[in-house]
Amino acid sequence: MIDAFKINWTERSRDLLTTSATGYSYQISSWTKAYFKEYNPKSYNTMVITKIENEDNTVTVTVSRKLDK
Repeated sequence: MIDAFKINWTERSRDLLTTSATGYSYQISSWTKAYFKEYNPKSYNTMVITKIENEDNTVTVTVSRKLDK
């Protein structure tokens, strides 16, 4: 099995950081869990914006959070 995980892009706006990542569902699940642990939703308003299943059996997720002040 080839490692399919990658960060597609990251975008900064005034006070938000949005990141898109693609990988197999277990990779995305692990990455999302670690991301939410590091950037607690209560402190950073972290949330999954989109989650798309791709034709090649990978998943693309887009996550948003507040930037550190």
